[in-house]
Order: sequence, then C-alpha cells, then structure tokens
Amino acid sequence: MSDNDMYTVMQRALETIERAFGKDIFEQPDKFKSALYDVKIDNNAKRIRNLLFIAVCDLKVYSRLKNAVASDYIFVVDNIAGEMFSDYMIDKDVSRSVIECIAVPLGYKPVRPSSPKPLKPSSLQPAPETPPAPVITRVRQPSTMPNQSYGISIKPKVGSIIPFGGYDWRVLDGESGRVLIITKDIIAWKTYNNEGVGGTWEDCSLRKYLNTWFYDTFSPGDRKRIISTHIRNAKNPITGTSGGKDTDDYIFLLSNGEARNTNYFKNNADRVALYRGRATQWWLRSPGFISSTATFVSTGGRVGVIGSLVNGNSCGVRPALWLNL
Repeated sequence: MSDNDMYTVMQRALETIERAFGKDIFEQPDKFKSALYDVKIDNNAKRIRNLLFIAVCDLKVYSRLKNAVASDYIFVVDNIAGEMFSDYMIDKDVSRSVIECIAVPLGYKPVRPSSPKPLKPSSLQPAPETPPAPVITRVRQPSTMPNQSYGISIKPKVGSIIPFGGYDWRVLDGESGRVLIITKDIIAWKTYNNEGVGGTWEDCSLRKYLNTWFYDTFSPGDRKRIISTHIRNAKNPITGTSGGKDTDDYIFLLSNGEARNTNYFKNNADRVALYRGRATQWWLRSPGFISSTATFVSTGGRVGVIGSLVNGNSCGVRPALWLNL
C-alpha cells in the first residue's frame, strides 16, 4: 500500500468515525480506541490502521494540532511524526500523511511530499538498534555472611538507590521487611526471545537468562535474599494478545501496567534509563500488538502497547526483583 493509499484509507476511516460518533470522539481516547474497531475497510489495512489510530490517540494528536499556532504547524507535525517513529516504529512519511488527515479539517494546508514513498512495514520492525554489546562484567564483592544488609538498617524510601550484588538498584515499592527493586541502569542488551518468532514471558529466552545465568552470578548469601515472586502476565489491553500463563520467578521484567504505575515512576523522564551513558529503550514482559512482539519503554520514557519484535536485538534489560532487607 502506497503512502497515498494509506492517506485515503485513513481519511475515509476518520470521516466514518466522525459521522458515527461526532467530532468530539477524537478528544475521547477510550471511546476513540473503541470506535476504530467499528470501521469497516480493507482487511489488509486493518492492522496498521489500528496501530496508527492508537498512536494518534495516545499522542493526543488532535488536541495538539487544534491548539497549535498556524506558524508552528510544520514544527508540530515533525515533532509528532518523530514520536510516532520512536514510540511506535511508524515510518515518518506515513505519520505525516496520517497527521494531515486530522489537520486538514482543522484548516491546515497539506504539506505531503509530491512523490510519496511506498509504505514500509515499519510497525513490524524492531525498535532502532544499538549495536549488540557483550554483557557487562562486574567485579563482585561476595557477601561474607548470609542475608548481609549492605548497610541497609531501615526501610529504604521509594525512589532511593541501594546497592545489591554489585549493581545499583532503584526502590519501587516496599512492604513487611522487603522491597521491590529494579536496576538503576540497563545492565545488558538482549533479545526478548531468541528461540523463535513468537513467545510469551513464560517461555521466552530472556526469562530463562534472568533466572539462570543472571541469578547464578549472585553470591549464595545474596540469592537467599531474593524472593520467589508470583508473576501475573496480563493480555495486551488493546488487542487482547495473550500474555501467557502466570509464572513464579526470582527475577523478572516489569509489566506494561507496572511501568505506568505513578507510584513507581512519576513521569516519562523518571523512566528513562541509560546503557553505557546513553538513554536507551528497555524491555517489558507484556505482550505487544501481535503475538510476535513484546512491549518496551522508549528512549524518552514512554510506555507503549505496540511493542517490538521479540526476536529483534532491539532493547536493553532492567531486571526487577523482590528483596528481603
């Protein structure tokens, strides 16, 4: 499907939704997401159309265009297109065409290229890749006695940084002498599942890596402090893609919902994590838009529901665990 074809598809879909629900539907995210499934168009375009609609909704494209000054239109469009690419892996030329479908009724003049490029299936491509790097090797100071506290004499505050097992960890939650922690930085660059093109958290290679190789790098005393946790693996909230069976893990990744929890992270900036000094996207365990994808946190700290290909070498790893104090 060419860029012009996608522009036409989107325009017709938006017009259909507006006729059925009224223009205000664009400013009501939940109703908009529901309405998009009622639009009947070419089945071959349905998946990417839904992807684009969700991006339009999550990024509040309509309200941002509506409130923009006319002289800033191109700047606003470029910003939104950049966010669609970084957060949803949607080609920027396609993003601009979609944005114009919403902008033209608001009085903006189209600025689409005169010779559109063919649509790229970028929504199924991995997030922007950083060259694979070997796992960071750290010199560990083994515990000299079981359950050593590393100087932690009182319950750490949420958001504070504590040392454990050779890494710095951020405290996300705490209860009854234990805390939920996540590594302050990205500790490795890994494929979510290198054993196939699909896979849920239950059977992905990254879960095996965290609960065998990574877990075994801790000293015996440290391992005794790591609590086995029952992990609930919910379906994708938009598409219903299965999250697989619940699991019991010592070490795990956060879910999409946990990453959005404002008690854990105040805002997008609070979720930004570094790998070798550079902000980089990191995996979540939740399923993406389709079964061959898993969700992640973008370089800017946004939590998406679309995801990246599980067999793509595209994201970093921030392990999480419950720890006895």
